[in-house]
Amino acid sequence: MNAKKTEAIRAVKDKDDIYLTTQEVAPILDADPNTLLMTARERPEQFKIPHTFVGKRLIFPKGPFLRFMGLE
Repeated sequence: MNAKKTEAIRAVKDKDDIYLTTQEVAPILDADPNTLLMTARERPEQFKIPHTFVGKRLIFPKGPFLRFMGLE
Protein backbone atom coordinates (compact mmCIF):
# COMPACT_ATOMS: atom_id res chain seq x y z
CA MET A 1 0.00 0.00 0.00
CA ASN A 2 1.44 3.38 -0.95
CA ALA A 3 1.98 6.26 1.48
CA LYS A 4 -0.78 8.42 -0.02
CA LYS A 5 -3.36 5.66 0.40
CA THR A 6 -2.17 4.88 3.93
CA GLU A 7 -2.47 8.55 4.91
CA ALA A 8 -5.95 8.79 3.36
CA ILE A 9 -7.10 5.74 5.35
CA ARG A 10 -5.66 7.17 8.56
CA ALA A 11 -7.36 10.54 7.93
CA VAL A 12 -10.73 8.89 7.27
CA LYS A 13 -10.52 6.69 10.37
CA ASP A 14 -9.57 9.68 12.54
CA LYS A 15 -12.36 11.88 11.20
CA ASP A 16 -15.23 12.55 13.60
CA ASP A 17 -17.86 13.10 10.89
CA ILE A 18 -20.16 10.21 10.05
CA TYR A 19 -20.06 10.92 6.31
CA LEU A 20 -17.13 11.00 3.91
CA THR A 21 -16.78 12.97 0.69
CA THR A 22 -15.72 11.72 -2.71
CA GLN A 23 -12.44 13.61 -2.25
CA GLU A 24 -11.76 11.66 0.95
CA VAL A 25 -12.55 8.20 -0.41
CA ALA A 26 -11.08 8.61 -3.90
CA PRO A 27 -7.43 8.06 -2.84
CA ILE A 28 -8.46 4.94 -0.89
CA LEU A 29 -10.21 3.55 -3.96
CA ASP A 30 -7.49 4.69 -6.38
CA ALA A 31 -10.22 6.54 -8.27
CA ASP A 32 -11.00 10.01 -9.51
CA PRO A 33 -13.74 11.78 -7.48
CA ASN A 34 -15.59 12.74 -10.67
CA THR A 35 -15.54 9.13 -11.88
CA LEU A 36 -17.07 8.00 -8.60
CA LEU A 37 -19.83 10.58 -8.93
CA MET A 38 -20.58 9.74 -12.56
CA THR A 39 -20.63 6.00 -11.93
CA ALA A 40 -22.92 6.31 -8.90
CA ARG A 41 -25.32 8.48 -10.93
CA GLU A 42 -25.24 6.72 -14.28
CA ARG A 43 -24.76 3.09 -13.25
CA PRO A 44 -26.08 2.74 -9.70
CA GLU A 45 -26.61 -1.01 -10.14
CA GLN A 46 -22.83 -1.42 -10.63
CA PHE A 47 -21.83 0.94 -7.81
CA LYS A 48 -21.77 -1.40 -4.82
CA ILE A 49 -20.00 0.94 -2.37
CA PRO A 50 -22.36 2.15 0.40
CA HIS A 51 -23.34 5.70 -0.51
CA THR A 52 -26.13 8.23 -0.65
CA PHE A 53 -26.90 11.46 -2.43
CA VAL A 54 -27.70 14.72 -0.69
CA GLY A 55 -29.01 16.76 -3.57
CA LYS A 56 -26.32 16.38 -6.22
CA ARG A 57 -23.62 15.61 -3.68
CA LEU A 58 -22.38 12.03 -3.32
CA ILE A 59 -21.44 11.06 0.23
CA PHE A 60 -20.39 7.83 1.91
CA PRO A 61 -21.45 6.76 5.42
CA LYS A 62 -18.17 6.29 7.26
CA GLY A 63 -18.90 3.01 9.13
CA PRO A 64 -20.40 1.10 6.20
CA PHE A 65 -17.66 2.37 3.87
CA LEU A 66 -14.89 1.21 6.22
CA ARG A 67 -16.55 -2.20 6.65
CA PHE A 68 -17.04 -2.55 2.88
CA MET A 69 -13.33 -1.83 2.39
CA GLY A 70 -12.32 -4.24 5.18
CA LEU A 71 -10.75 -1.40 7.16
CA GLU A 72 -12.80 -1.60 10.34
